[in-house]
Amino acid sequence: SWAAIKCNSMKDGKLVPADCTDAAATKCKSPMFVEYTGLGKDYGCGACAEGTKDKTCTECVGKADAACNVEVKAPTDSKTFKCFDYAKDTAGKLWESTKTAGTCYAKKDTAIICNSPANRTDTATDGGTTKDVGLVPRQPRKKDL
Repeated sequence: SWAAIKCNSMKDGKLVPADCTDAAATKCKSPMFVEYTGLGKDYGCGACAEGTKDKTCTECVGKADAACNVEVKAPTDSKTFKCFDYAKDTAGKLWESTKTAGTCYAKKDTAIICNSPANRTDTATDGGTTKDVGLVPRQPRKKDL
C-alpha cells in the first residue's frame, strides 16, 4: 500500500487540502506572483507544467500529513495599473487596441510601463517592438495610433 501525499487545490476561491489520486505524485504545485501578469491560480498535485517551473509555478515536496503548497499572495506593497492589448485586425494588416484596458500587476519599485506597436502597420507579430516603452504582456493605446 502507498501513502498518498496531500496537496491544496483551489475550489470556489478557497484552498482545500486533499489526498492526491496519482500514486506516483511526490510534489505539489502552486503559482508565483509574476510582474505584469499577477498571481496565477494553479494549485494542485504533481509537478509544474513543462517550462513553467520557477517562472509562473513553484513546487514543493509533498507529505502525507499536510499540504506543502500553501496559499500564495501578491506582495503587500504591489500595485496595479491598466494597459491595452493589441491584435491585428481581421485582415491581419493593422494593429487595433482592445476596447477595454486590462489590469497589470507590479511590485512596488517596478516601473509602470505598457507596450504598444510602433505604428498601426508595424510588421511585428507580438504587438510591441518599440524599445523605449518596455516589453510587457499588456499594451497601452498610444497617441499615434
